[in-house]
Amino acid sequence: MKRKIVLSAVLVCLLAIGLVLAGCDNGSTTSGGNDGSLDGTWNKSPMTLVISGSSYTSKYSGQNYGKGTISYNGSAITLISTHKWSESTWVSFSETVTCNYSLSGNTYTLSGLQGNYSNMNGVWTKEK
Repeated sequence: MKRKIVLSAVLVCLLAIGLVLAGCDNGSTTSGGNDGSLDGTWNKSPMTLVISGSSYTSKYSGQNYGKGTISYNGSAITLISTHKWSESTWVSFSETVTCNYSLSGNTYTLSGLQGNYSNMNGVWTKEK
């Protein structure tokens, strides 16, 4: 049970990262729609977040973890988890998390996540 809670926290953090990425343009925080600059794969070991438009998929230690949608408003991002990986299949899941972010080049920083999600705070790097 504790592992599932930790994994859920990781998923939410990954979602938050996706939201942060979706809300930035050329290294600065912006508001509005996703311009594609955040699309790609972002890493903060052992977590990975793949963003495509307003959708995301997350992995923890290389294993599928969660997926859902991302949105942003100014320096805040919101991750809405719609599915989690369970016993080799995606199952419905619902959780929403919001935090602060900043983007600079190929790195972004999440802050303000608490409790089970606090391990998502920090710097994420985009794969080249």
